[in-house]
Amino acid sequence: MATVTNSSATDNHTGEKIAEQAKVSPKTVRNAEKFANAVDTIAENVGINPQKILSGEINASRRDIENISKYKPAFQKRVFEKVGKKESKNIKDAVKDVKNEEFDELKTIARLKPVENAPEYELLTESMWFDVAYYAAQDLPK
Repeated sequence: MATVTNSSATDNHTGEKIAEQAKVSPKTVRNAEKFANAVDTIAENVGINPQKILSGEINASRRDIENISKYKPAFQKRVFEKVGKKESKNIKDAVKDVKNEEFDELKTIARLKPVENAPEYELLTESMWFDVAYYAAQDLPK
């Protein structure tokens, strides 16, 4: 999988040439690069053919793909498993479902393993739990 980077003046010039040849703006080329990198990252982390994403076989918007590519590989795998097993109808719903599952798992762990001088788990907001879930996803029991 070829990952496109835009790290030097030469690359900027190349992007401008591509934009000129394709008769699109340089921003369009940068956006396409960002999407291509996201697809490559997910395909590598999840072990799927990138064509499944590009063809629309996997129901996800461009933004959904770019967003999920920022998560840890274990989280990405759980999301794509939900879509593959038809437990969630699209990537956006699967992300919500996995976050909710991790939230529930963390609440269970918090009840089972109290930490000395830690606030009660009920005092944490839902967004705080999602942050905790994101960073703890690798360590959760399956």
